[in-house]
Amino acid sequence: MTSHRTLSLIASLALLTGCATVDPYNLIGRHRAAMPVSNVPVPSNDDSWKREALEVVWNTINDKYYDPKMNGVDWRAVRARYEPRINAAASDDQYWELLDKMAGELKDSHTRVESPKQVAQQKAQESHSLGLGFIDADDQLLITSVHPESDAWWAGVRAGMVIKTIDGKPALAHYRELVAAALNDWGAEDGQ
Repeated sequence: MTSHRTLSLIASLALLTGCATVDPYNLIGRHRAAMPVSNVPVPSNDDSWKREALEVVWNTINDKYYDPKMNGVDWRAVRARYEPRINAAASDDQYWELLDKMAGELKDSHTRVESPKQVAQQKAQESHSLGLGFIDADDQLLITSVHPESDAWWAGVRAGMVIKTIDGKPALAHYRELVAAALNDWGAEDGQ
């Protein structure tokens, strides 16, 4: 079962999610609310799988990341900062979220750590996206794409439309507030 978890983890690292033109550092996606899911069994009662998963994530990125300079990030320092928090995670969900945040230090929207729950949801074709893409252009949020099987598509949303409001607030201002809050959260967690 541990090798299954390791394979899921490696496969998760290879998944490309997010879009650099919409949210270059995938700040909003990394701060999404927890999705309700059915219980996924933990491979064993001990925590040895957690040490193995941390090693796999850190070493895979360390050895295989496309930029040998790691986007200017001191990857060893990132591990030193995150490892105590990861080891002290109060739940499996928090553990995987911290691993993903560690990978997020590279400021690369395509380098992600997906939990076994998220991988299971993806295999079951449960979506974690809005079903649409948008950009901050000309002082408005412009929809650039809509997945044809998404709720957004069926609601009539199409590329070229403009998002005017989010939760009753002016969309562009609210989006920029969310991005700023996400950036502040990352800085606060790292003691910056």
